Amino acid sequence: MAKIVRNASVSSIREASEEILKFFGQGGLRHVYTVACGGSKAGLFPMYYLLNAEGKSFHSENITANEFALATPKACDATSLVVAMSAAGGTPETAAAAKKAKECGAYVVTISMKEECPLSENSDFHFVQDPALVSLGGQGLAVRLGFELLRAFDGYGLYQAAADGFEKLDAVTDKARADAEKKAEAWAKEHKDDFICYTMASGANFNVAYTTSICHLMEMEWVHSNSIHSGEYFHGPFEITDEHVPFLIYVSGGRTRALDERALRFLNKYCKEVEVIDAKEYGTEAFGAVEEYLEPMVLGGIGRTYMTKLAEAKKHPFLWRKYMFKEEY
Repeated sequence: MAKIVRNASVSSIREASEEILKFFGQGGLRHVYTVACGGSKAGLFPMYYLLNAEGKSFHSENITANEFALATPKACDATSLVVAMSAAGGTPETAAAAKKAKECGAYVVTISMKEECPLSENSDFHFVQDPALVSLGGQGLAVRLGFELLRAFDGYGLYQAAADGFEKLDAVTDKARADAEKKAEAWAKEHKDDFICYTMASGANFNVAYTTSICHLMEMEWVHSNSIHSGEYFHGPFEITDEHVPFLIYVSGGRTRALDERALRFLNKYCKEVEVIDAKEYGTEAFGAVEEYLEPMVLGGIGRTYMTKLAEAKKHPFLWRKYMFKEEY
């Protein structure tokens, strides 16, 4: 039976990490799998990215839930932690992945907005996220847990910087959203009739480009799109660049900024429809040494502002669907 954490806090996330440490013992955690679908999978990507970049004693993977359930990694066993997330906790594929993880002997942490849901039925620790706060939303909880795991298992040297960063996260994100409003509104009016829009990013921010593309543009606004990793742009995708092919690029303030800037230089040379959302213009430098791990939540907030303005300009509400929740699939 899952331990339910209703009002997640720094102390409750620390408690979860201590429970996980107790379960595995020092050196007993070998694998961390983050599993979900769609926007929730993207929401877990920054946690995966953080652990993959900073973890020394264990490795991390980010896997779509139905693939995890059907083609489960053989390494998933009693040395594994599986973190599964679903907004409402009812995504069948993610619930199946959590069940499969328990059958493999893994320790399972789940995150959703509901206390009792199919997802929590096969969980050891279940966090109820607070969508009103970025720092305690699903992505925020996952990244916080990631930092706690690094502290508990690897003695992470930047843990205090991360804790300080989280203290600023909600304020920085709120200001960034407000600062982006006029720019987003102008972009939406200009592009409301576009048939296609590509998104681009790198590093921990790739999840923002991915979410903007598959969830907002394709699912919600029915605009053809694809998310392109900035590091992969010159290895095929840049051939579709043209004067009037719209691009929306998220530029990182972290170590992969050079990838984004290289792509942007080319775009600015051959394309007239480039929208730039640069983390450094929206206050992410306040996070210091852990900027690249926290900025996805800020850029994600800005991206949501852009997509909300697009929905208004198109007069196409986010909740319109042709197939989702209506047809059998």
